[in-house]
Amino acid sequence: MKSIRALWMVTAALACNACRKPAVPRALPSESPSYQLANSAPGYSVGTRYIDRLVIAPGKDEGHPSAPSITMEQDIRWEVLAPDRMELKVLRYEFLDTTTRKSIRPEPEGSLTGVPIYLRKSADQWQPEQPLPAELSNESRRRIEAYALTESKNYEQLMYSTIPRHVGESWTTRDPKAFFDEPADDVSGLCIVTFTAVEASQGKTIAHLHLDTEFQGRPRSSGSNWTRWHFLTEVRRSIEDKMDLETTSEGIVESWAAEATLGDAPKSQHQSSAHIVREILK
Repeated sequence: MKSIRALWMVTAALACNACRKPAVPRALPSESPSYQLANSAPGYSVGTRYIDRLVIAPGKDEGHPSAPSITMEQDIRWEVLAPDRMELKVLRYEFLDTTTRKSIRPEPEGSLTGVPIYLRKSADQWQPEQPLPAELSNESRRRIEAYALTESKNYEQLMYSTIPRHVGESWTTRDPKAFFDEPADDVSGLCIVTFTAVEASQGKTIAHLHLDTEFQGRPRSSGSNWTRWHFLTEVRRSIEDKMDLETTSEGIVESWAAEATLGDAPKSQHQSSAHIVREILK
């Protein structure tokens, strides 16, 4: 679920409603139909191509209510070239004023947009294929590292598991690898996944999943400040393709200074939402 990835990149936001305690996981009788939600091994078959279209809309920062509202929109095309090699290309990466829909940041020098980037897998870890194009900025290089880290997480196996699941069943993951899409320390968290429904749509079997996720840690990019995320996510997932076709997340992000404790009042708190649609290419 690259999606919630990004995430982070994938952030979330349902103000106080998102802060309720997660429901207790439950299992259903084994005689109800079961569905395999994730492949037994990570990755997709050679030749698989798709575009992920991501929109992140941060809400107002409680500490800076007059700051403009900004939406980040990004389209990335992926292609599996070999079991150990992938190509990605950022087709669009924009920051827009949420109200006017006008770009508020010009395309920076050394942008990743339009540049083919290759990832290579070794010892179960994806890494950018070297050398990277010399013209890329440091920001672009950090984003490539984040994409590679996300691919290495085996997120779908961690969140959905490889065990056949029943509609109405819920389960948990506490694996630190499931949280953050960037290097971070002191990571802990909990995600409760509930398989809420299944439907037929355009020739595919679609699973509906609800995720209640809360995690915290010290992202190194923030100077090791504490960050805590709590978000609710709705997913439409293709059983046949083993892919998330649509992901919608809403929640709250809080941060503290590195020397603070999580019992202190956060220095910043904001709401945010993310929407990801995946287009599978023929």
